Amino acid sequence: MPTTTEEVNVKWHHRIDLPDGTTPGDWDQTYIEAAIDALPLTPTTRVLDVGALDGGWTYRCELRAGHVHAIDRSDYPTMRHVLKTLPDDRVKYEVTSVEQFVTTCPPESFDVVLFMGMIYHIHSPIDVLCGLSRLLVPQGLLVVESEVSHTLQSWFGKTYRNGDTTIGYIPDCRSLREWLAYAGFDVLTLHNAPRGRTLLTCRKNRAPPSDTYGSSQKAPC
Repeated sequence: MPTTTEEVNVKWHHRIDLPDGTTPGDWDQTYIEAAIDALPLTPTTRVLDVGALDGGWTYRCELRAGHVHAIDRSDYPTMRHVLKTLPDDRVKYEVTSVEQFVTTCPPESFDVVLFMGMIYHIHSPIDVLCGLSRLLVPQGLLVVESEVSHTLQSWFGKTYRNGDTTIGYIPDCRSLREWLAYAGFDVLTLHNAPRGRTLLTCRKNRAPPSDTYGSSQKAPC
C-alpha cells in the first residue's frame, strides 16, 4: 500500500488535508465543504456517505461525527489511503452499490446521508431516494449534490459526453425537488454551484412510499 499522498499514483478528485500532505484533487468543493460544515454533527451523529470516491466528505464528517459509514461501488486506492488516517472504530468502508445497500441496511440507521454527485449515475433515482429516506431517522438530513439540466429533465442512457455510459438521468431542478418530495423530504436550502451543479440540504419529514425497493431491510449494515 502507498504510505504517503504522493505515492498514491492515481488521479485524486478531492482535496483533503491529510497528516501526510494535501491530496492533489482538482474539484471545486468549497460549496460542498460549507454545506457539510453547516450540518449539526455531534459525537453521536451517524453519517452515511454514498459514493464516497476519494473519501473527502468521509474525512470531513469524521472530524465531528460519531460514526461514518462510507460506501462506493468501486474500490478506490485513494479512499484506502485516506482510511489509514482514520480511526477504525468510527469509520466503516464498504464496496457496494447504493441500490444493494438500501435493501440490506436496517431502517433509521443514520442521522445524516450525503449523496454527492451520484443521482445521475442511478437508473432508478426515485427508488434510491426512497431507500435512503428509510435509512434516515425522522427529521434526519439528506444532502444532495448533482449536475442539473437547465431545460427539461434529460435521459442519456448509454450515450453521454466523453463516452461515459454510467450516466442515467440528469434532472432539472424542479424534477429533482419533486423526486425529493415524493421520497419524504422537504428542501431546507438550495445552492446553485459552479459548472451547472446544485446542492440541496433536505429534512425527512414524511415516510416514503412502501412500494419501492429498500422497504424490506434484512441485515445489519
